[in-house]
This record gives sequence, structure tokens and C-alpha cells, in this order.
Amino acid sequence: MNKNGETVATFGQKGGPATNFYGFSGTDFYQKDYGEFLYPLGIFVRDKKIYVADTSNSRVQVIPLSIFFDIIPPKISVQNSPERFINENSFNITFKVSDDRTPQDKINIYININGNGFNKISGGDTLRLINLSEGPCRIFAKAVDPAGNESDPIKIEFIVDLTPPEINFSLSGSTENNKVTLNGSVSDGLSGV
Repeated sequence: MNKNGETVATFGQKGGPATNFYGFSGTDFYQKDYGEFLYPLGIFVRDKKIYVADTSNSRVQVIPLSIFFDIIPPKISVQNSPERFINENSFNITFKVSDDRTPQDKINIYININGNGFNKISGGDTLRLINLSEGPCRIFAKAVDPAGNESDPIKIEFIVDLTPPEINFSLSGSTENNKVTLNGSVSDGLSGV
């Protein structure tokens, strides 16, 4: 498909007197250059025929052509999104993809973790995260069908927090009326407590 949204079919000739190629009805395809045809976007076609003509305009079918247009991107969602704070650094995220024309197992999922570029995941619809660093994690995921249509990326954000909070106590040195004053504080760097 070219940048104008047209599907390009290119045909060549090996010897012989062939001069032009034609679409089945003469209007389905239009000829741009010798041996190249453009098909306008938005027309759904199956089983068209291509003919070759010689200098006397005798036509012979040279190729049956099936064209299947797919211009709608797939959809992607998260099946098990992690909580905002998690205390493990290895786990799975499972995605669900769907498309109006493509079976789920033919749709590829691409992941971008913390801005490191999109990479295709292996293992179908499950992303296995192993030994994540402690701290914030941002993941973008997108689905791509065999026609090259891409879904809008979805975003998953969470914080890996493996460090327990700190608790500090101080006890006053004196008692008053058999009561003790106990001061305490809790701090946790990642959660902001």
C-alpha cells in the first residue's frame, strides 16, 4: 500500500509481445506506469483477474488476484493490570487482543518498558517480567495485525517496592502519673510515607 492509501500491484514481462496489463472490467484498476496498477483504498475486492494484452490487443488472463483490504487497527487491553504499588519484581501481565478480520493468534504485541523502544513479545499474549529494578515502571503496549495496522498504545504504570518501611521509636526518659510517652515515626522512600 502506498502513502496515498492505494494498493500497488506490480507486474513485469519476460519476453514476448505483451504491452499492457488490464483489470477485469477495465475500471477496477487504473494503470500508472507500465506494469503497475493502483487500486483505490476503501473498495473491498476478492478474486479479480489480471489480463495481459499484446500489440494487437488480444488479452490473456495471466494471474488471478485476490485482494483483502484491512485498514482497521486491532484492539488491545490488559487482563491483569498490577496494583499501583507491588512488592515483587517478577510477574506476568496478560493482554487481550481482538481484530475485526484477524484471528487473535496472528496479532503481534509490542512492548516498550521505561522508554526503551518497542519490542515484540514472545509467548503469545503474556509478558513475563523478571527481576525488575525497584522503583517506578512504565510500560506501553500496542497490537499490530498482519496488514501493519497498529492499535493506539495502552499505558501500564506501577511502582516496584521491595524495601519495607522503617519504624523509629523514642521513649521519654521520665514517667508522669504512671504513663510513658512514646514517639514514633514511619518512613518509606518509594511510597512517600
